[in-house]
Order: sequence, then C-alpha cells, then structure tokens
Amino acid sequence: MITSFVKDRIREGVSPRTTNLDVIVLRAVLKSALDDGFLVTLPTAGIRPLKAIPKKRPMVTLPISEALCGAALTCSKNGEQLVDYVRFLAFSGARCNEARQIKWSDVDFKRQSLCIGAGGSSKNSRERYVDFNPELGRHLEACTAGKRPIPGGFFPVRNAGRTIAQPSLFEGPSTWRASRRGSNGSAFTSWGITSRHGR
Repeated sequence: MITSFVKDRIREGVSPRTTNLDVIVLRAVLKSALDDGFLVTLPTAGIRPLKAIPKKRPMVTLPISEALCGAALTCSKNGEQLVDYVRFLAFSGARCNEARQIKWSDVDFKRQSLCIGAGGSSKNSRERYVDFNPELGRHLEACTAGKRPIPGGFFPVRNAGRTIAQPSLFEGPSTWRASRRGSNGSAFTSWGITSRHGR
C-alpha cells in the first residue's frame, strides 16, 4: 500500500525528495502508533528512500544582489528598506528567517561581531557569531547613524529591544516581485533570497 502511494506520487510529478519527506512524516506517525500499542509492526519497515538529486542553486553574487537593490530603488517607495535587508543578508550570510529575528542587542560594535540565532531562531536552533567584515561593519554603522530615523523604519535607530529586519514594512512579496522583474533576478526566490551568498 505504501509502495503504491510512492509510485502514485511519482506518476503525479511529485519530486523524489518530496515523496521521501511524505514517507518520513508517515513513518513518524506510524511509529507513534506502534509505541502506543495500536500497531504490532511498522508498515514502513524495509521501504528505502528514493534516489533524489538535489537541484543546484545559483550562487547569489554581490553584483547580482546589487542589481536587485538598484531595481528596488526605482520600482517601489519602500525600495530603500528592501535594499538594507538584501545587503544585510549579503554581508552577514544570515538566512532570511534568521535576519528577521536579529535585534540590535545581537550586534556588538565593540567586539565587531554579530550573533545570529540568539534564542534558538537559527535553522539548527544554535546561535553562532559572525565577525564583522568591512561591508557589514559599514552597513550597520550607517543604520545606527540614523539612516532610517522614521520610527518603525526597516533599520530603526539603535534600540536593543527592536529587531533589525522588519520585512513587513516594505510590503514583502510585492516589492520583491517588482525588484526581481526589474533586475532579472532569477537567483532570488519569490519571497526572500537563497541562503547561498557569494562575494
């Protein structure tokens, strides 16, 4: 039955990777049922995962991200906010979700370091520290110098209780889509940026 389900998913055009994830979720549910005594054996036992070849993601280089930034400044009234966000991702190497959780209290100008994932917000729930590179240092210094003085701005005036990245303020998806079209930015996802940044 499970083998038939796997075959049906593939026939429907579902990727092997996604099909494997389906089986993993099913296995977890069935294992719970087995632990609770509802099953005697695990129905997924012996089912091997399908061979899945991961898609190669394009490297988002600095010129590519800057092209998006240039387009953002001309296609949206909130373009400056998106530019700050994209540059922060490019200079810090943070993932989108990680960047949205970073607060000014995570930035240590004295030690020239940035804490990513404080409070378990990183992908592996472990915080990590990134030393400032020249570009990141200049970018954060510009933000604290009042580059966005309007209350609630994308990079608000330095305040330990507020997050650095607030993408909802630049109308998220619509600004991304317009900027991608303007820069021909195929390396960018529809809402966010791929986690691979190149210099």
